[in-house]
Amino acid sequence: RNSLTFSVSGLKQLVSSIDNEDEGGEQNEIRVFPNPTSTDITFSTALDAALYSADGARVRVVRNATSMDIRDLSAGVYYLRTLDGVSKQIVITR
Repeated sequence: RNSLTFSVSGLKQLVSSIDNEDEGGEQNEIRVFPNPTSTDITFSTALDAALYSADGARVRVVRNATSMDIRDLSAGVYYLRTLDGVSKQIVITR
């Protein structure tokens, strides 16, 4: 079972969590922040993930990373997808 949890921190920043239940039934929570962002996104734990543009083009891949640099990407909506298929919307601002 996978679930995606969102929580608002202040008025301008969204901190989101990805809850992922592993094969042993243990819950693993991954926080992704800040969102929206203009420079990078940070993960609460190292993970393998890809970032996709709104039109589905893969624009960035990280392996065993705790952050992703997005400074060179255009403003807009992107989708972060972890190796196990959990997705999260990311907003890049300029």
